[in-house]
Amino acid sequence: GLKNLRYFFARFYLWCMVPGYGELMEGCPESNNMLYLILASLTVPILFVCYKGAKAVYNKAKGAQAMTSRRESMKTYEFAELQLELFGQKA
Repeated sequence: GLKNLRYFFARFYLWCMVPGYGELMEGCPESNNMLYLILASLTVPILFVCYKGAKAVYNKAKGAQAMTSRRESMKTYEFAELQLELFGQKA
């Protein structure tokens, strides 16, 4: 439940390292306390970078799809007539 959320916060592992408090708190790791502290503090930045990367890939794919449909519409006869009507022969 909610009690397990404490492992996501770096503060929990910091208090586990303080002498006198580590023995009073339940669930403190016996070893690799510093590793868990670093991993817990980097969780949010890693998730943010993953979100931004996924969004960039999605936007790039969406832009490529829009460009493909735009190029397909430029190949039609109606588009050529419209270009000729708007810009004349120099287009």
